Amino acid sequence: MEKYDYIYKGSEGYCYPGTDVLINKLGIKDDNALTIAEREITSLKLLMLYNMPIIGDFNFSNLCKIHKIIFDDMYEWAGQIRRGYFLSKGNSIFCRGMYITENTNKIFGNISKENNLCGLKKTQCIEKIRL
Repeated sequence: MEKYDYIYKGSEGYCYPGTDVLINKLGIKDDNALTIAEREITSLKLLMLYNMPIIGDFNFSNLCKIHKIIFDDMYEWAGQIRRGYFLSKGNSIFCRGMYITENTNKIFGNISKENNLCGLKKTQCIEKIRL
């Protein structure tokens, strides 16, 4: 099983002290057990969203709602803008908290200019949302 290392700077309080395990609502302090729980819970939440999608424009507010639905059973901060310098999880690199609003405004502005990407192929969508 792939182990996720959470790399962050400062004292944002996302991980249990002295570990790289995210503080979670389940109280899991073993990284492998947390990875399994997260995959199982988020898989069910993604299926739920597939069957009952968020209605409305794809905008930052609805993106936060989607994030909250997917991760709310796991983390207190689900759907909220990240604090501090929390940077990566495994192979995923995240935007620093202080730049999220600025970058999402640019991305969603680009999406809006392109008729919310309606009718575009996947590769075209990816190209249009790049900063």
